[in-house]
Amino acid sequence: MYASTETALMSAMIVNSRDDEYEDFLCGSPVGDTQFRIVNSDMEEVHVGQTGEILVKKSLPCTCYVNNEKATKETYLPGGWVRLGDRGYINSKKQITVVGRGSHAIMRGDDVVYPDQLEYPILKCPGLAEILIAGVPDPSKLEEICALLVRQPGTGEEVDEAYVRRFCQETLFINPDNPEFNPIPKYFCLVKAIPKLKNGKADRIAAKQLATQLVSKK
Repeated sequence: MYASTETALMSAMIVNSRDDEYEDFLCGSPVGDTQFRIVNSDMEEVHVGQTGEILVKKSLPCTCYVNNEKATKETYLPGGWVRLGDRGYINSKKQITVVGRGSHAIMRGDDVVYPDQLEYPILKCPGLAEILIAGVPDPSKLEEICALLVRQPGTGEEVDEAYVRRFCQETLFINPDNPEFNPIPKYFCLVKAIPKLKNGKADRIAAKQLATQLVSKK
C-alpha cells in the first residue's frame, strides 16, 4: 500500500496477490483515478523500471498547506501533480515500488542507498527491537552507512555489534564475486533508544548526528 495525507490517503495497493508474487517495497497498482509518474531531477519522465522521484495525481480534497506557501509550491505542482519526496519505480505491470525517501538517501561513493532497504531486512536479526540506518561522513566515499541498534528487552550481551554484522554477512548480503555491491553497514552502534519526533516517528536528523558522534569515537 502507498498512501499519504496530501493525496487523500491511499494511492496504490495490492489486492489478492499470492505470496510468491510479492516483492519488498512493492505497493501495487494505482487505486481509483490515481496516476503515477516517475521523473528525474529535471522533472522528465524516466523509463519503466528506472528509479526516480514519484509524482502522484488524483482527485484531491486538499490543495495546499495552511499558512505555508513555500511547502505548498514545492508539493502541489501545475497540472494537479503532487510531489511527496519519495523515490521509486514503475514496473511493466504499472505497479509502483517505493524504495525510500529522497531526503533520507545515503550517497555512498557511486551508490545511492535508501535506509528502508536495509532497515527492513536487518530488523529480522534475532534480538533486535529497533534499527535505524544513517549516513555518516566519510573522506573517500562522501558517506558511509551506520546502523543504530536497539536490543529487545531482556536480550543478553551476546547480541552485540559483531553479532549483527555476522547476521548481515551470512544471511542478507552474500555476493562473494563483488562485495562492493553489498551495502552492509560499515558501522554498527548499540544505543538505548532511537531518537524520535513528537509524532513517534524516527528523528533522522538527530539520529544522523548521534551516529556521527558514535562513529567518531571508534
